[in-house]
Amino acid sequence: ALPELHGRTVAAMAHCLDQVKAYDAAIVSYDYLIFHLPDDHPGAVQLTIQRTIAQLFADQLADADDALRRLRSTIERYRDSAIGASYRLAGLVQQVFTGHYADAVEESDNLIDELRPLGVEAGYGYALMALSHHKIDSADTHLWWQRATLLMPPSSLIGRFDQLDP
Repeated sequence: ALPELHGRTVAAMAHCLDQVKAYDAAIVSYDYLIFHLPDDHPGAVQLTIQRTIAQLFADQLADADDALRRLRSTIERYRDSAIGASYRLAGLVQQVFTGHYADAVEESDNLIDELRPLGVEAGYGYALMALSHHKIDSADTHLWWQRATLLMPPSSLIGRFDQLDP
């Protein structure tokens, strides 16, 4: 009877499922929401990025890679927004989850500016960059970890990304 309220409820559920690491259920929720929006709607783009990150956590690497590739042409118009920052974070998550640490480090020149629209959640990206630097034995590991922990406590970072647990 109230489609707007229904959509918001499903979106809240998808977010909560993602936070409690019920990624398969979150993906189903994101798919439902994406299906009910036009392809070019900013909300559909953001939900697709969130679904892609959930797919990475659920080890659906091929599906996530395909989704990121399909978004590549669309994302340019959102470059300096939270949507663009989310896309950048999703790409970084993909690089870390697939062990492409050197690629992540190589593409880190503008990471601070690219993730800035995320606010404190940029700390996730900084923590993943710290991990990437650590994996390639770079001296910048501590710098990136310090940036991450200025925005979020280590427990929150490790709680979201098990790979960060020492």
